[in-house]
Amino acid sequence: MVAPIQLYHSTFGVRYWILSKLRRDKQGNFERRTPNVEFRSSFEHPMPPGNLIKYWLPVLLWMGLIFWMSTGMFSSINTFHFFEPILRWIDPTISRYSVIIINNSIRKAGHVTEYFISGMLLFRAFRAGSSEPRILRCGILSVVFIVLFAAGDEYHQSFVASRTASVLDVGIDTAGGLVAICVSMLRQYRRGR
Repeated sequence: MVAPIQLYHSTFGVRYWILSKLRRDKQGNFERRTPNVEFRSSFEHPMPPGNLIKYWLPVLLWMGLIFWMSTGMFSSINTFHFFEPILRWIDPTISRYSVIIINNSIRKAGHVTEYFISGMLLFRAFRAGSSEPRILRCGILSVVFIVLFAAGDEYHQSFVASRTASVLDVGIDTAGGLVAICVSMLRQYRRGR
């Protein structure tokens, strides 16, 4: 007589199936066989190409947009020259100092917004429509990716003559992404997934 017992455990995308079979020996006692252990990672069953495009193409396009916005075209002086006429049209008596403050504020808000959207897209891509309860894992992967991309973006800006790399900007970018990831995690948690 064979009685199978199946134990399922999932941790960080690696699934372990331990199949133990109990059988009676000649005296009628149960003897335990050595369990068969099978390791499967999420890489053994790759995502279908349609899902890969659906979840990761928006991330790549958005990261490309951020990379493009790190060029000299979006330097502080260029955005200043863009916003100054608009602000002077709204208030002709506005001081140059006020225009500089507003320009810098808009630029920092742009950092937060860029990386907020990145955080949402990354969390969505790492979840990839899965129904498995791996919210924390996706959140951690998204945060790590955001920090690395923000640092890489600032490193890229250090090679552009009209831009400067700033650790403060990495922090601002990370904060924007972190807020988005926390919102996404909370949203998934409330859905019960």
